[in-house]
Amino acid sequence: MDESLNVIALISGGKDSFYSLMHCIENGHKIVALANLHPPQTQPHSKEESPSDMNSFMYQTVGHTVIPLYEEALGIPLYRWPISGIAVDTGTTYGMTGTHDESHITQTNQESIVEETESLIPLLKWVMRENPSANALCTGAILSTYQRTRVEAISNRLGLIPLSYLWQYPNLPPGTQVSLLDDMKSVGLDARIVKVAGGELDESYLWQSLTTDHVIKRIEKATQKFGTQDDGALLGEGGEYETLVIDGPSHLFKGRIDVKDTSRHIITETGGTAWLHISDAKVIMKTDPDKAIEPIRIPPQFDPKFSSVIKALQGPRPQTDALSSQEKDEKTPTEPLHVLTGHTLSTPMVQWTMKVSDGRPIAGSTLGFIEKFKLKLKNEGLKQGNIVSSIAILRSMQDFAVINSIYKELFTEPNPPARVTIACGSSMGADTNLIIHFTALRPSTDFVTTSRKALHVQSRSYWAPANIGPYSQAVITTTSVNEEEIQGVSIAGQIPLVPHLMKSSNTSLLPPAVFEAALSLQHLWRIGIATNVGWWTGVITYLVCDLSQVCDVSQRAKLAGEAWAHLYEARSNDVNGETADEEVADLWEANYHAGWRGHGTTRRSQNLPDWTILEGSMGESARLRDVLPPLFAVEVAALPQQSLIEWHALLGVVPGGRPLAPRRLVLQHSVIYQLCLGTQYQQVIIAVAFPSDLSQISSYISEAFSHLGWTAAHAHIGGLTYCDALLSEEEPIWWRVCGTIPCHSLWSATGERLSVVLIRNTMISNVSV
Repeated sequence: MDESLNVIALISGGKDSFYSLMHCIENGHKIVALANLHPPQTQPHSKEESPSDMNSFMYQTVGHTVIPLYEEALGIPLYRWPISGIAVDTGTTYGMTGTHDESHITQTNQESIVEETESLIPLLKWVMRENPSANALCTGAILSTYQRTRVEAISNRLGLIPLSYLWQYPNLPPGTQVSLLDDMKSVGLDARIVKVAGGELDESYLWQSLTTDHVIKRIEKATQKFGTQDDGALLGEGGEYETLVIDGPSHLFKGRIDVKDTSRHIITETGGTAWLHISDAKVIMKTDPDKAIEPIRIPPQFDPKFSSVIKALQGPRPQTDALSSQEKDEKTPTEPLHVLTGHTLSTPMVQWTMKVSDGRPIAGSTLGFIEKFKLKLKNEGLKQGNIVSSIAILRSMQDFAVINSIYKELFTEPNPPARVTIACGSSMGADTNLIIHFTALRPSTDFVTTSRKALHVQSRSYWAPANIGPYSQAVITTTSVNEEEIQGVSIAGQIPLVPHLMKSSNTSLLPPAVFEAALSLQHLWRIGIATNVGWWTGVITYLVCDLSQVCDVSQRAKLAGEAWAHLYEARSNDVNGETADEEVADLWEANYHAGWRGHGTTRRSQNLPDWTILEGSMGESARLRDVLPPLFAVEVAALPQQSLIEWHALLGVVPGGRPLAPRRLVLQHSVIYQLCLGTQYQQVIIAVAFPSDLSQISSYISEAFSHLGWTAAHAHIGGLTYCDALLSEEEPIWWRVCGTIPCHSLWSATGERLSVVLIRNTMISNVSV
């Protein structure tokens, strides 16, 4: 039996909060209480309604006089609290702790105006006092980052697990908005439209049942005139309409809410807005069983694209063009490398490493770590918000909880950096128990402009694993120099947790290696789509040492390589008959932020991979092996949650800037992968074969540097250095100067042993390195 939570269901009366509640029950959780916030001028159980609506940023208040009836209709205790304040903080992020509540207060005419989100605190504290077993909070957020982040922030403060089972639901299989409404209809949810926002939706829609075919078709036709196919308008995500649930399946609704025609009064407002004032309603208890209704649908675990990956991995395994090992004879690239002439290289990033290497147990050897971290930020002129990503390398995964508690103290603000966590065991130095590599974005200067934002989803859903720790799913950075801009995405390491369970659970008949590789790669893809990634610059797969010897690591590296290549084999932006995923607009914000809606209705399709991002005709004519982002497999001692694999994308590139120009040069002992992002930026990867004489490695790297026009000084440019553990960590080597990660072994996508993989991210400048 999976973990059963005791859930407080935050309800507005609308369809989404009730359908999310039903998914809580379907997942084995118990609803211990209903919680609702109501307009301040009305007492919780009054039936008198003001002839105006609050139009709250955060809460639905239309139909609030009916809310008290849900306690009788569902047989679940209901707690209500008045809304106080207004939307003071209208950004998409919100404070994770109560330590800076003063930011939620504005002084106006000597009076304090409190942020309306904070009204949740007294309500939920009351519910928790009355229900001490409560440990989770569910909400109906679908696409609104504004609402989700606020509920998550409050949940974290109170120690509640946030549940948002509808998050990104329209983008899950089958991938249409109407699928959510169809699912609601199939379980017998009766949601009536109680407010329309004008435009093509007029008062004739009021009190229509949203979960009927003809109403769905009417709304779909109306919203197509002012929205796009996948912008959430059909679901009312931009405030196009609001609903009130009056009935549902008998296992939840013991009675239905009855509202007479004479008790419904239409109130019209400016701009075509109209809503229903309900003066009286009652509950009629049910005596007859439900008519034929279907079980609640749980979205399929795999998207069609990844079902195709699984099928390919299980079938005959011919070597693809992309992974052909017949490349040793190719001494020239299809396009010349971009050679450094007349310029020097720098980086818009600051990178540094912190270690615990005194040989003592980890719990007693991290004193002063936080102070050293803060001092480093001060010396570099940085803040927490400048840090983009980190790689935490543990000696033992048993130390994860201790290290995580320290790591939390480093990042106390919203939107912490993306993080990769691995354990390297004996591959680390004898006295080293912890290594953390930090990468930060330099503040803007007169010559280089930089900015940062993040995606941090902490709610459980069917979409991708929640990041409940101090790290974001993704951090998006924008760097502009000489009027050339690049937007890059750093994504946290992805392990094969089943998102709504937040644990590894392979109930299929798939081999564990196939299941975990496909599921964790799908997580990476979904996060990439959500952050508009069009192309990856490369990827690392961390593989746990296979003590059972059922499958050697070279075969597992090839398996990962084949999964990766399969996603690139179709050159069309319409893969396997699936239309492209599109950027997810937050129409709740669009409804309240001038100028946003126009952007949301003209946005482009989002494809991953997006072949149009490549230079010239490369996306159409180049051999796949020449443009496929490289994959490398790293054998490690352990991964979080006892996972077998973790995917670590090097960088996601957002389309919109200059074209990408991938280059690949095969030398006798190494391969150079160069990706030029416009004229200002490069990523260079040098993969060195495993020689019979390890002392030759430095000469092989020097040879690769000469082909790039680099000198030894360029080894110091920020990046990562993956080294086989046979290369002594204590021995100083000129090229091993930043971001070193010790590997039990290191492999190519074709299962060939490597000794070193150097990754360097550079920016062309006139500043000496």
